[in-house]
Amino acid sequence: MGVGLTTSNNNIPFHTITYSSNVPDVSLFSGLFDSICKRVEEIEIPLKEMTIVFDRGMDSTDNIKQVLDKMHVVGALPSSICKDLYQIPLPDYEEEWENGKKNKVKAHLIKGTWYEKEFLLGMGKTVAFTDKEEFTTKEIVEMYDSRNMIEDDMKWLKDKLLIPIKPVYARKGKDKISCVSLCNGALLYNYLLHLIDDQELTIQMLSSNLEKIRMGLVNNRKGEKSAEFVVEEMNKETAEIFAKLQLGKYIPS
Repeated sequence: MGVGLTTSNNNIPFHTITYSSNVPDVSLFSGLFDSICKRVEEIEIPLKEMTIVFDRGMDSTDNIKQVLDKMHVVGALPSSICKDLYQIPLPDYEEEWENGKKNKVKAHLIKGTWYEKEFLLGMGKTVAFTDKEEFTTKEIVEMYDSRNMIEDDMKWLKDKLLIPIKPVYARKGKDKISCVSLCNGALLYNYLLHLIDDQELTIQMLSSNLEKIRMGLVNNRKGEKSAEFVVEEMNKETAEIFAKLQLGKYIPS
C-alpha cells in the first residue's frame, strides 16, 4: 500500500490519501490532483495562487495540462526527453549557492517547450521546470528539492514511538493505521517547527531537544509535606525551544 501526502511550503501536511502500491504514479495523478484541489478549496485558498510540486514519475502531457488549468507547477523532466541538456558544460552553469544541507548547488537557466507548453528550466543534474516566469533559478531548484523534506521526515518518523498505545480494533487495515500515525507525527512536529520559526531547526533536532527537557518533583523545605515540580537546567538551544513553545504553562502548580 502507498500513501500520498500533500504538505504546505512549511512542510505541514494538510491532505493524505492511501492507494494500492501496484498502480503507477502517472495513472494515480488525475484523481489525486482532483482530491487536492477539493481540499484546498475547502480551506478557502484560491487555486490560482497555488504552485504544486511533484516528481517526474507523474509527468505526462494530460497531467500537466490538468494542473495548468487550475494552478502553477514545478516539476522535473525525465532524462529521456532532454538528453541534450545534460551535455551543457559545467562552466556554463552561471549560478551557485549553498543549500540548507551546506552543499554547493550550481544551476543554469533556459527556456524550452515540453508537454506542449513552454517552461522555464532551472537545471543542474536534475532538470526542473515551471510555468512561473517570475521564479528565479534558485527558487525553481529549491522548490523542487523541497519535496525531499517530507520524505526525510517520514523515513525518520517510521521508527519512532509517537503514541505509546495499541490502536483499538486494528486487526484489519493495519497499514492504514500506520500511515495515519506517520502523517499525524509529521503534522505535530512540523507544526511545532512552524511555531518556533527557526529555519535551521529540523524535526530530528527538535525531538532531540524535547527529550532533554526533564522535570522532577522537589521538596526544598524541611519538615513540610508540600513539594513542587521543577524543570532541570537546560542548554541555550533547548531553553529557547522551551520558551517559544510556552511549555512552562503546562507545568503543574
